[in-house]
Order: sequence, then structure tokens, then C-alpha cells
Amino acid sequence: MRPVVLCFSGLDPSGGAGLQADIEAIGQAGAHAAIACTAITIQNSQQVFGFEACAANLVKDQPPQCSMICLLQLLSQVCWVRLIILLC
Repeated sequence: MRPVVLCFSGLDPSGGAGLQADIEAIGQAGAHAAIACTAITIQNSQQVFGFEACAANLVKDQPPQCSMICLLQLLSQVCWVRLIILLC
């Protein structure tokens, strides 16, 4: 059984970074990526035009075996991630 990595990261719709890149890197390391999106960006491969943080309570109930933390925009997101890690 492959280990599961809960990845807290943002969506990069250009595919060059963010969740897409994290899923690929986690898969190459032999694990399965469980995604917790923390922000949605409006961007292309050249420029970021804007972003919106996702609500922290959207990720609070996902029990990780391991975590990769990339893009946290709100203090409430940081608090939930901290709590999840402390409870594991």
C-alpha cells in the first residue's frame, strides 16, 4: 500500500506549480497525494493576476499520514494545519 501525503497547496491553473506539480512530485516519490486546496489563483505562465484563499474549515477533517505544506494564505488556515499536525 502506498503512503498517503496530505498536501496543503494552491491551485496554479497554468500547471507549472501548485497542486499539479505537488501531485506529480509526490507520485514520483512513491506516495499518493491527497489534496487540500488553500488558494485559487488567476494566472497564466507569466503573471499572477489575483488569488482567493479557500476557507480553512474545508481542510480541517482530512487525516494525513504525512503532510506537505506549500501555500497558506490565511491565519485560520495555518491554525487548522497546526491542529491537524498536533493531533496526528
